Amino acid sequence: MKPLSFSDLTLATLARLTQFEEQEQDRAFWEALAEPLTEKEIAETQVLQERLRRLPIMPLNEATLWARAIYPLLMLAETSRIIAWSEVSMGAQWETFALEGVVDGTLAAGPLGAAEAPYLVVMEAKRGFEGKNPQPQLFGQLLVAATINQKTEAFGAYTVADIWTFVRAEIVLSAGAPITLRVMLSPEYAERSEAGQILKILKGIVAKQVAVE
Repeated sequence: MKPLSFSDLTLATLARLTQFEEQEQDRAFWEALAEPLTEKEIAETQVLQERLRRLPIMPLNEATLWARAIYPLLMLAETSRIIAWSEVSMGAQWETFALEGVVDGTLAAGPLGAAEAPYLVVMEAKRGFEGKNPQPQLFGQLLVAATINQKTEAFGAYTVADIWTFVRAEIVLSAGAPITLRVMLSPEYAERSEAGQILKILKGIVAKQVAVE
């Protein structure tokens, strides 16, 4: 079968391919997930915030925003074995459909020089005339990430300028039935003022994913 591209996904397509459900936002879940920061991490996020406050965010193109805002924060969430990656190819196949494409960024294991288990996937939303709703693409990427990791849970985030929204996906596979894909979004976090909170959640996601291995 010919795989669908992440970029072609819409909410209608996901509803056709899966039993799609969006859960009510639960701020308490994301607050409980957050991990405390070290003094060094607090200082580094404050420096990042100050740099962003001096920038005119909206006129910057996506590549510049990725380099100056998104990727530096991903790097702060790295561990001895989990590192930040950009432009990572992913794909998976199920009984009735397949998905593939390139994700903007991941926090993933990759000791041999290639991203392996994706603990978090990040999508940077396009703006202007090329802009699309980033959610369907990210939801598809999370379905692939969970399949690659052989887990029923996956985490991701999409960014619009310096605004982060996290997503938790729960995947249920039942023989002879459509895949159930449940998603829950976080509140929006502005990196210019909440870089520390974003990093806490990134660290919490990595810690939770590693703990269940």
